[in-house]
Amino acid sequence: MRTLITGMALVVVSGCATNRDHARVNVVVFRHHPGLIWDRDEADRAGADVEVVFAAMRTQGIPIDYAGGLGQGYFLSIPRRDIRKWKKMLSRLIEEGKLRYYTGTSPDKNQCGFLPAD
Repeated sequence: MRTLITGMALVVVSGCATNRDHARVNVVVFRHHPGLIWDRDEADRAGADVEVVFAAMRTQGIPIDYAGGLGQGYFLSIPRRDIRKWKKMLSRLIEEGKLRYYTGTSPDKNQCGFLPAD
């Protein structure tokens, strides 16, 4: 497995990706690190936002690949082919006020939150 970092987007490639095999290319679109949120109410809101995002992803048919822990935070990655669906879904969640902690489309000072996905 190779890891490529392009700007703020982290791209994980399994095996050799070709132009015809975009299904195997994942892009990290979100980072959540509960250990960096000291206020309990904010931590609860951030955790609830993660669940809201997962529910919306299930509704949109976007696979959930959420991994991490052990001090590095958790990373959510999606197949590159689903970027358009992801952006539309995220915009809708923000516009409808469904998110209570991660309310913008940019990461915070700790690089947590929604990451640019192009």
